[in-house]
Amino acid sequence: MLMLAVGMQAQTLRFDSLALHLPLMYEGDSVAHSVIFRLTNTSAEPQQIAAPVATCGCTQVSYYPRRPIAAGQTDSIVVQFQSDRNAGTVDEPVLIYSVTDDAQPIAKLHVLGTIQETADSKWRHLPASMGPLRLKRKTVTFGASDVVMRIPCANTGAVPLCLTVTLLPPYATLVTDPATIAPGAEADIVVRIDRQRLPALRPLKAAIVLDGVPCDLRDRRISLTIE
Repeated sequence: MLMLAVGMQAQTLRFDSLALHLPLMYEGDSVAHSVIFRLTNTSAEPQQIAAPVATCGCTQVSYYPRRPIAAGQTDSIVVQFQSDRNAGTVDEPVLIYSVTDDAQPIAKLHVLGTIQETADSKWRHLPASMGPLRLKRKTVTFGASDVVMRIPCANTGAVPLCLTVTLLPPYATLVTDPATIAPGAEADIVVRIDRQRLPALRPLKAAIVLDGVPCDLRDRRISLTIE
């Protein structure tokens, strides 16, 4: 057992542990996990704690002993953690006070854990997909004076991607920057138009079909609009 912080109450209440670990969690999951801190009154007199104080809205104390803990008895504090945050480490403190002193905590508990990044959460800023190629969008719209537009993308696969174009209007060009997109790397699809070659009709709509991506033809289309 571990003694609490300094002070008379710290000499009479002991916790089995001041830090407990949550199960492994994954980014994007909205799940709740609970840990149970057990405390024992090692004195000859009843001891009572105030309501524990969680320092983050993601952490709630779902149970604590509201009545004095009898001499020699063991009780518990149950802390619930709501996993809905980004990937990283978790270290959420919960402060324990005596009912007779709310200025200095007699213990500081820690809820520890890890939220792991997943493939989907890593590329959530690129919601569109063409097989292993993730994109910000599958549309590109040129305003009245635009000549260059970029679509952020990433290769989520295990082999490099070199994109070419199967179907492209004569007034447009498309390249990627860089030309080869390495596995796990981000890039830009760069679309340029030559306004001197544009038909007079507005708005102008066309389709760009990419090659070099292992997926169905209908999934490899980028919609082009020129206003």
